[in-house]
Amino acid sequence: MKKNNLKIVKIDRKKNLFNYEKKVLIKDLILDLKLGYFDFEKEKPQKVKFTLDVNYEDKKPSNDKDIKSIYHFSPYEISNVNPNLDKKTILYAGNMGKPQNIKRFIDTFNSIEEKNWKLKFFGAGEEFDSIKDLESDQLNVFEHLPRSELYDKTKEIPVGLISLDKEITVEGFPGKTFDYLSMNKILLCFANSDSAVSKFIEKYELGFTVDPYDETSMKKIFDKLNDQSLLLKYQKNINNLNKNILNKSKVVEDYYSLI
Repeated sequence: MKKNNLKIVKIDRKKNLFNYEKKVLIKDLILDLKLGYFDFEKEKPQKVKFTLDVNYEDKKPSNDKDIKSIYHFSPYEISNVNPNLDKKTILYAGNMGKPQNIKRFIDTFNSIEEKNWKLKFFGAGEEFDSIKDLESDQLNVFEHLPRSELYDKTKEIPVGLISLDKEITVEGFPGKTFDYLSMNKILLCFANSDSAVSKFIEKYELGFTVDPYDETSMKKIFDKLNDQSLLLKYQKNINNLNKNILNKSKVVEDYYSLI
């Protein structure tokens, strides 16, 4: 970080020029960050420039909120169309690497001999080729698509898969979680029950969570996936969450309340 890119400006409170007590200005702060959705996008760092201008009149008393309690949102618009609950297909869209534990999910899915549901996976990553080799009558694997194309091809699919290695817990909150929700998809989470994303799904009743090393758990979940009334309940919960918690204006308002 270049020293001259970071400026902290202190305001003399005795002067009447400003109507706030303090002001912090971070101008043209340049950081080398590895950003991206897929592994190949994060191979080389990119220069990212930040400017932040913050001021306030008084210090608000603390409340029961903190940054950890504010959920994010998809950068894409929330769909006003719900998927087709009669379509027995599960979507996965995202990185295909070891942390995603995709091959373990496929092995467990195959072991329970579930014949009603199909899997449609889109992505890229170090395990893409080996996952592609597992294609069958029930599993189709496609290369990564731009988001708009992905939505057009998968908008009727009712369930989105989140898959993580069982060792991932607190840090396990993939961005695809909110992208699936913006498409009104019910969530199927194949991850540690103590992971942040599993607890989020259970808290708001947005779908199903499966223990990655429990075939019995997987079998029970697919029995529930055939319950239309349960799917409808989760879909309504997702619609309410998008409207009342995950919409952009609400998230921004929550962040401002912490300043």
